[in-house]
This record gives sequence, structure tokens and C-alpha cells, in this order.
Amino acid sequence: MKKICTIITMLVLFVVSFNIVYAKDSKEKWNNKEIFDYIQFDYDYLTQNDEETSEKYFQEISKNDNVSENELEEKYSFSGDIENTLLYIQDNYTILTNNMNDEEKEIFDKFLLKKALIYYYNILGDGFINLSLKDSFDSKISKPDESKATNSNVAALRLYSDGSQHTYGSSGLNVDVGCHSWISVSNLTGSAITVGGLSVPAYNTVTIGTWGNKSEHNGIWYNLEGNYYAGDYPSTTALMIKLIDSTELTTLSNAIKNSSNDTWSYTNNCSSFASRMWNLIATSQTVSAGLINTPKNLATNMLSGAGIQSTPVTTSLSIYYKGNNPVYSTAWN
Repeated sequence: MKKICTIITMLVLFVVSFNIVYAKDSKEKWNNKEIFDYIQFDYDYLTQNDEETSEKYFQEISKNDNVSENELEEKYSFSGDIENTLLYIQDNYTILTNNMNDEEKEIFDKFLLKKALIYYYNILGDGFINLSLKDSFDSKISKPDESKATNSNVAALRLYSDGSQHTYGSSGLNVDVGCHSWISVSNLTGSAITVGGLSVPAYNTVTIGTWGNKSEHNGIWYNLEGNYYAGDYPSTTALMIKLIDSTELTTLSNAIKNSSNDTWSYTNNCSSFASRMWNLIATSQTVSAGLINTPKNLATNMLSGAGIQSTPVTTSLSIYYKGNNPVYSTAWN
């Protein structure tokens, strides 16, 4: 019951906070190239359009402020909360577009892109120039060169997403955001390894996830998942796993310690962090948490590819917060 109450409280805050944002800024602006660059990966992943096609759609939308959307809104009851509209579309995209011809799908995809650009503009504002979560981040962290020989595997990286159903809705569109997403790293060696800013003993596992509702810290937490779920992990949690070598472990650790990842917001939540850490290492098995990142969408995406359903690996290690120079939690230990 405690878990359910916590989830409901988080969802209420989630919805209320978005409504406050919309009230503060009702402008609709969709020609912000930086925001387009920020969402393009997830947009392409959802629509299965290539980068050239989505770039063309963006340019056409940017030059035409009168892109018609009333007909689609009426046809699919897409009126009201823009967040709900986007969540509903990404959860039902395949069904919605299944019988469309190329021209109809192009119209629909442009409509979706415009709505997504408006959504992120309303939240991030016209001054959104900080792409540290994407371009700037990628330039600071060197990804593993998969063309070169690597050392022996030292750890197992796991990506988890609990898509347990937690539904809310408006205007007749019920959407499901899921529960939580995180990663874990299991030490496969006989000596301690460093994961992020934390030392992990031989043959032990550390979990890493971001949280926005904990008083001690807003961002990265180590080993909090075990306490949150209290041993009651859903067996239907989506899982992907990859063995990593010492070079990849260093890359991952540097990313965890990077301040741009040690944060939590509605546009950079637990599913954003978990999918970003996975994609940094597993470049041949990338995943998407959705145009609006949610654990539900990440879980669905994982299971549509190489993911399976499994009970997560647990840990008994102490709980810390902050990606770099971790702090021992007095509230959770």
C-alpha cells in the first residue's frame, strides 16, 4: 500500500507540474532547432523515419505556421492536454498508423512532430540552448571504439524498466507512464571495481537510478531500488544485459559522474537516464524511452527488441546519493 501511495503521489505531482508549466507559457513555437535536435533520436525511433526525412518535416513545419491539425485532432479526439496527446500517440503509434498510406502518414508524422516541439518549447522555453544531455555530453565522454580489440569482460551492465501499469488521463485519452527505470552493474571479478563514484566489492552488484522525490538529493542514487521495492520486484520488469570490459566500464563511470546526468526533471527522468547510460555503451542495441520519456515506453521498446521479462538482480550494499563523490544516505540506510 505504501508503494502504491508513493506512486500515486508522484503521478499527481507529475500532472500538476505540467499544468503549471502550460499556464505560465501558452506560446506555441515550433521552429527551435535546438529542441528539434534534442528530440530527433526519439522521434525517428518512434516513426521509423530517417534523419533526412524528419529534418525535412521540421523545415516544412518551421516555414509554415499554419500547419493544419484541426482535422486530426477531431478525428482522434486529440484535444486538451498536449502531454496526454503525445503519450497516447507514442503508446498507440503502430495501431494509429497501420492502415495509413504514405501521404497520410506524412501528415500524421508532421502533426506529431509539431506537437512534440510545442510541448518541449513550453517546458524548456525559448532560451533552451543547453544540450549538455546530448551534444555537449557526447563531446566530453569518449565512447568505446568497438573496432578495436578489448580486454576481458569485468562487469555485467543491466538495463531495467518497470512498466507496471499506472494510468491517468484527460479528454478521454488514458495514458500509462509506468513506474521506474534504472541500471545495475555486477562486478564479475575477484577484486573491487569502481562504478561511477562508488567502489563495488568483488562479485557484488550496484544499482544506479535517478530520483526526483527524495529529500536528500535530486538526481543519481546508488542502491536505492532495493529499498524502494523492498524485495518485491515485479517479475515482468523489462531487462536487457551486456557484458562490458574495463574500457566500457570507465566510459560508463565517467558518464555517471558527469553533473549533466546527476539530475532529475520531467524531461530528464529515470527512464531518460537509464536509456542514455545503456545507449552510451550498447551502441548496437540502442533503445528509446519515447518522445516523452517514460518507464512504460522504455519497457515496451525493450521488449519489442532484445529485451526479456525478468526479476531484477538485487543488492545489499549501502545506499548513497550523488554520482560523483557519493554521500552516505542517513535517511535510507
